[in-house]
Amino acid sequence: TRFRNVTGVQTCALPIWTNEIFEYHGEFADFDRCGFGVKPVQKPHPPIYFSGLKDPKRSADRIAKYGLSGWIGIQDTWEEIARWRKEIEDELGKIGKKLPANFDMCSMIWFTITDEPTDQTLNHKLSNLLIGTKQQITDNLKRFREAGMNMPLLWPPFPRLLDIPVKKTIDDLKVLANEILPKVNA
Repeated sequence: TRFRNVTGVQTCALPIWTNEIFEYHGEFADFDRCGFGVKPVQKPHPPIYFSGLKDPKRSADRIAKYGLSGWIGIQDTWEEIARWRKEIEDELGKIGKKLPANFDMCSMIWFTITDEPTDQTLNHKLSNLLIGTKQQITDNLKRFREAGMNMPLLWPPFPRLLDIPVKKTIDDLKVLANEILPKVNA
């Protein structure tokens, strides 16, 4: 399964990253004693994120077992982020663990900036994408932060798929970086 494969890679990568000499014998990789000269700059190793879209209990178990650094959702609303965070915290509490203080709650969200305000009510919103004016996107990103998402993974629309000019996408990214995110992070 995909989870077994990802877990195998992770349990193989950790000793590569943290030991001069290591060996690993798993389902998807098999190394006799060897070394790997290049080590990550981040210590003890780069953060490891995962997407636990099935249920909070499974997510909490993986966080506790593998020492994961973050959870990644896909196009979540701020209500869903708050629910996921609370349910993961509750499940960790049941096994005597806490969410690490530096744990990242993420979600991949597509965005585009409009000149005119869009209907932001939950009933009339086209989707959970960030579509609206600079102020609407700023306000929504603040709601995400309040809900517990500290690392939004914002994606511009795919120009070829949505017939949005590349220049518009580049301009939106500049506005996001220079005007919107500084206000959200203030």
